[in-house]
Amino acid sequence: MPAEQPALPVCPASRTLAPTRRTLVTWLAAGLAGPAAAACRSTAAPATSTPTPALQRPTTLHLVMHNDATEIPTFEGLTARFRERFPQVTFQIEPMPWDDYHTKLAAMVAGGTPPDCCYQASRRVISFAHAGQLVDLHTLLRRDRSVRLEDFWPGTVEENTWRGMLFGWPSDAVGVPVAFNQDLLVRHGARLPPQYRAEQRWTWDALVEIGRQVTTAETWALTIGTWDGDWPNYIYQNGGEILSKDRTECLLDRPEAYEAIQFTADLIHSLKIATPLSLQGNQWPLGRLAFSLAHPNNVQAWRRELSFTWDIVPLWTRKTAGTTLFTGAISLFAASKAVDLAWEWAKFFGSREAEIERILKNGRTPALKALQEEYVRILDPGKPPAQARFYIEVLEHARPLPITPRWPEMRQIIGEELAPVYRGERPAKDAGAAIVRQVNPLLAEFKR
Repeated sequence: MPAEQPALPVCPASRTLAPTRRTLVTWLAAGLAGPAAAACRSTAAPATSTPTPALQRPTTLHLVMHNDATEIPTFEGLTARFRERFPQVTFQIEPMPWDDYHTKLAAMVAGGTPPDCCYQASRRVISFAHAGQLVDLHTLLRRDRSVRLEDFWPGTVEENTWRGMLFGWPSDAVGVPVAFNQDLLVRHGARLPPQYRAEQRWTWDALVEIGRQVTTAETWALTIGTWDGDWPNYIYQNGGEILSKDRTECLLDRPEAYEAIQFTADLIHSLKIATPLSLQGNQWPLGRLAFSLAHPNNVQAWRRELSFTWDIVPLWTRKTAGTTLFTGAISLFAASKAVDLAWEWAKFFGSREAEIERILKNGRTPALKALQEEYVRILDPGKPPAQARFYIEVLEHARPLPITPRWPEMRQIIGEELAPVYRGERPAKDAGAAIVRQVNPLLAEFKR
């Protein structure tokens, strides 16, 4: 077991709060759910190292996760399964709302009571990596040959790397294709996306062509979202970048970037094929949109709720294919007194066995490349989407956001400057220049 380490100082970029009372949920061993889960367990090889005395001592692992009621039972089942191999471990699970995730973790670190590990999205913990408060997993990989980074989609590793430090072990990967309402397209005499793809014409021009055919007073091509899982898709498709490769310079004032943003605004205002900003509510479940971003976590809900025929395809392209990647991962805190066991948990959570369980229970897209065929099989090809394989295939060109420890401030600046663009009040070129003027000073501290 690693020697006890003092709590490290809080990253200057992090906000801290006074420690608050936490509700800690202790999960002990539980039975496995369902014959499918049992079958998966029987065929999966354990991702564990040779037991050492440090791995055999009674230990409580404090794990922070996001407060998602649909995933908590899955975590319960996986911790129970992990305890079959390490029965001396007790899990202390602390769910946190995503909106409070960083501030509560910062408070715990500041109070000298960080968790042993957390299930995270990189943008919420990268500041801890920058401050040296997370374990560089490269140090553990050098002495552990039971797992390989090469088995994961490259973008999942890139998203969890900062300045050469691997601060998260990938567990799931989300690259978003686009869903299409086949009934709506057929009703308006529009061609279907697979036809455009067969002719290698599935581009922005195809989106506009279809949009002009389907848009009426009550139906539209799509809704343009202004969150950071939407507009970056178009920048990547247009050959642009958000930041430089070393993440020290903002590039949203380059033509490839601002022209892509302008295109999305034009879909609303000049082309008028996207929903107007005044329209409230999600129009996709109502059957009033031709297209919607297809997050894989929505599969089961859409199967239950959508009354129209739908399928998925990769997003349209311009100069290249591109979609934004979001990754879930396990990070270990450097001040933990049980780093070795936390590492075993991280490996297990990112293993074939655990990934299959999360596909079965939550529709999570696996970070392991080898699970492509199993993902499609588990989703049940007899139900929509017929082309479920695209949930995996888009990962081949999915790009993570260029996260930095200053991402919260950057995100706010970008959102404020793009808002008038999407209201049709300002050119995207001017917004890009304004963003660069404000963001570059934030990134200056990361120049070597």
